[in-house]
Amino acid sequence: MFISALSFTIPVPAADKAKIITIGSPLNSPPYVYEGEGRGIEMELVASIIKKMGYGFTWRHLPPKRMRHQVLQREITVGIRSQPVPGDKLFYSRPYIQFQNVAIALDPNVQVNTVQDLSKYSVVAFQNAKDVLGPEYAKAVSRCTVYMEVANQAKQIETLFRRRSQVIILEKHIFNHFRDMFDPKSEVKIFEIFPPTQYSAVFHDKTMRDEFDRILQATQPSLTRD
Repeated sequence: MFISALSFTIPVPAADKAKIITIGSPLNSPPYVYEGEGRGIEMELVASIIKKMGYGFTWRHLPPKRMRHQVLQREITVGIRSQPVPGDKLFYSRPYIQFQNVAIALDPNVQVNTVQDLSKYSVVAFQNAKDVLGPEYAKAVSRCTVYMEVANQAKQIETLFRRRSQVIILEKHIFNHFRDMFDPKSEVKIFEIFPPTQYSAVFHDKTMRDEFDRILQATQPSLTRD
């Protein structure tokens, strides 16, 4: 969605300038990532661990596939909100955060009791949803009248409130944050048809991954939000 990535640097003492790394972050997805502001539940958790590892860092906001590619190419040191890809040569941390993805509709006639029910509707999902939500989901949405994945989640939610989609798929707290931009009083239907999704950080360096895991385990953050 973005041609050039937005980035900014967390200052470190002059003696440590050689230890500045670049962290790949998802695009704007409050309350987890506030793009360009260096804050959000997810960003702050990862930042605290990287600081304890002794690094300063620059954030670079990227769509998921570009993020993984840039870790592979060593353009960035670590990417967050990632899931292991079988057979690749990268190193994934322990899960550090858990999302609850849901299906959301405005039309009272829409009923989604199972993943398979999605095939009856036009669906707009977050980017990489087919990879994250698994083969059953990918098979169901392959039969949708219209199916799209978008990186900009505000635009995704806009498709629902402008009646350009019947169902949207995204994390429930991200939806709750953005819905106030559109119609906060509207009655929406939320279908919890997916199991929780856990995300890891991905590194091109095993030693850094191991140190990240050591600090993460000692910190023992809660994976979930209420």
